[in-house]
Amino acid sequence: MHISAGEHNCVIDKTRRNWCPACRLDKCFSVHMNKNAVQEERGPRKSLKVKRDDCSSDENVKKMVKIKYRPYIEKDEVITAESSRKGESTNIQWLLELIDSSITMVLQTPLLQFSDHNRKIDILKKIWHRSFAIFLSCKLRDDSTLIEKLAKLVKIEHRNNRLHGDDEMDQSLHGLELKTFLETTELLTNVEFGLDAHELYVCICVIICSADDANGFSCLLDLYRLMLVYHNKIFHPENLTRSSRIFCYLSEMHEIHFDQLLSTIFGSYLDKIKENIGRIVECLIQNGSS
Repeated sequence: MHISAGEHNCVIDKTRRNWCPACRLDKCFSVHMNKNAVQEERGPRKSLKVKRDDCSSDENVKKMVKIKYRPYIEKDEVITAESSRKGESTNIQWLLELIDSSITMVLQTPLLQFSDHNRKIDILKKIWHRSFAIFLSCKLRDDSTLIEKLAKLVKIEHRNNRLHGDDEMDQSLHGLELKTFLETTELLTNVEFGLDAHELYVCICVIICSADDANGFSCLLDLYRLMLVYHNKIFHPENLTRSSRIFCYLSEMHEIHFDQLLSTIFGSYLDKIKENIGRIVECLIQNGSS
């Protein structure tokens, strides 16, 4: 039987790893293990019988669990406004995904595909809320349960506002703004009327061309209007007023107070979204170019 002399030059194999504590310890240090984590190496087992660990008993298991989860067990089960907001953050996840989808489609339009990086960011900071409104309208048409989610979010925000002492009049204004938005987007949420893919694309392009800082794009407005008129004549000949109704909707979007509307939907998260909208756009641009 090989016995280590403690000179750290033993040839160790799998069958003899327990017979050379000194070389095993040296191996631990050679792979840069934490010295505080390396325990004193033990010698070979003198018996094949493995002693049962005391921690396997039910009593010790309960004790270990209590120690591990002590912060959660001993914490008072009091639901505060802050903790409820953290739990409710998952309720707006689908809205954040909708923002990503709407911004992605805007970036895929030829108007922005051939624009420089800074121009893309400047335009999207201006129009992201309108593109989001169109996507939200289309989603409301495809999934009626989203209206219930919106109503739930409004109730949640109103409840938190009451906890923070906000004025009831402001809450009623938020609710009124959401109602105005739903009435304005009734055209798009109508299942029979719903926008097709080309109409949605043209709406996004019209919004881009209508942006305040969209230098050079405003001259294309008439072109997109003409595209929509001819598209409706070919694919929706039974509805001659379809294109004019869509343009009417796009003009009414300018009458919506988006700050109040988005504050109603996103609540306290709106400020963070506004602060990080530039980062969101940059990430989507990088992902699209990669």
